[in-house]
Amino acid sequence: MNVLLIDNSNDFTGASKALLKAAEELKVKGITFVFVFLKGSKCVSEVRERGYEVYEIKFQEIRKKASAILLYFPKLIINTFRLRKISKRHKVRVVHMNDMYNMLGLCLKN
Repeated sequence: MNVLLIDNSNDFTGASKALLKAAEELKVKGITFVFVFLKGSKCVSEVRERGYEVYEIKFQEIRKKASAILLYFPKLIINTFRLRKISKRHKVRVVHMNDMYNMLGLCLKN
């Protein structure tokens, strides 16, 4: 079974560490993990060094500024297509999204 783990934090946070630890423990059971991080995240090199497939995406946060709101939905659509392509390429069965505020997890639902 293939699992897509999406984390949009820029730093190696407690959530990122927990995801990596869970992946390490579950890969011995034949579960394959693919990670998606915020472009430029400090997590990328650490996770790649451990042998995982890693992708980077420019996530767009929802903010109160009008310009950020205008950019959010086009970026959401673009990132949805990117994540669907990754998901299909790796035949992903489960998606874990660390954060709901950017709505990508909802957009990936079939």
